Amino acid sequence: IDAYGTGADPVFSGAKTMTAGGWTTYDAVNHVYSQALTTKPIVVIVDDTWPALYDASLISHDMDSLQSGEYYHAGGVLYVRLADDSDPQSSIVEAATKTNVLSVTSDDFLIQNIQMEKTIAETVRFAYPSSSNQSNVIYDNVTVRFAGEECFQNINHANSVSNVIIRNSTCYY
Repeated sequence: IDAYGTGADPVFSGAKTMTAGGWTTYDAVNHVYSQALTTKPIVVIVDDTWPALYDASLISHDMDSLQSGEYYHAGGVLYVRLADDSDPQSSIVEAATKTNVLSVTSDDFLIQNIQMEKTIAETVRFAYPSSSNQSNVIYDNVTVRFAGEECFQNINHANSVSNVIIRNSTCYY
């Protein structure tokens, strides 16, 4: 997988961009807004900046007790309270709903000159669903942003990837 032509590197994203204008006021006093979202996100990012909104369920909050900078997901609905208590209609809100952006089941694989971002788990899933091990994987000039659990995942259950080279690549939140 490689970029093509000139300009910015291609972006592979695991996020769903929430619909602008699709937010409903859930609690006007506490600045909580809601929008339908089937899959529970692991990361909710506002205007492509970090820190992301915090998952309120991790601290026993729900949609009725959201604090500034938190989100909650229940019953196929995403509830948000932005850090500055503003209306999300004027922001780009992205919810990481995909486990990964690439699934690789072959040997001798080169990933270069791309950006991968906003996933629930790892950005690239290796050795899945294959039961065999893989070898010779190169990441070159790859940027990983806002990955849920791991930037460069190389093991899936009992399977493994050997001979992995990561060069000129960055991972950040």
